Amino acid sequence: MTGCLQTHARLYKIAIDRLTFGFKIMTEEKLEDFEEPADQGMYIYGLFLDGARWNRDEMCIDDQEPAVLYDAMPVV
Repeated sequence: MTGCLQTHARLYKIAIDRLTFGFKIMTEEKLEDFEEPADQGMYIYGLFLDGARWNRDEMCIDDQEPAVLYDAMPVV
């Protein structure tokens, strides 16, 4: 993620300490669901929530399911 910030800062000649991250949780579950790479930024996959889950219907963090410790996140 830091590498993405560095690349963006160099490309647009912006000081890296002036940049921040912005996130969008996608509906896709894996990278193979995308036909092309992102125009700007990156896709992140393989993240898990501990003690919570991502509610795919309401697109928000929700209480974890009983007996499920870790919940996989969709692509971010």
